[in-house]
Amino acid sequence: MNNLDKVLEKAPGVRVRPLVDQELLLAYSPTSRKLHWLNLGAWALFELCDGESEVSAIVAAYSTAFEGELSEQQVSGQVTAGLESLTSSGLIRAKA
Repeated sequence: MNNLDKVLEKAPGVRVRPLVDQELLLAYSPTSRKLHWLNLGAWALFELCDGESEVSAIVAAYSTAFEGELSEQQVSGQVTAGLESLTSSGLIRAKA
């Protein structure tokens, strides 16, 4: 995600079910008509796409959540890959 000022939101119609014991979020996208199993990192990114926060704020919040566990480079890589995956899966989108 190159546009740090872009605001991301959950796509309309996405249904989710947390599987807390398994540390997974099950998400259904009506766009792709598929179920997606989100690990904790992807789950965190999905929740941070609240329709209010710019990508730069999402990166900062993700970095804070995983502080001490991930380097700055790892955070950047995971956020970029995660947001691209969530977008291509139809779970999030750029706010119009």
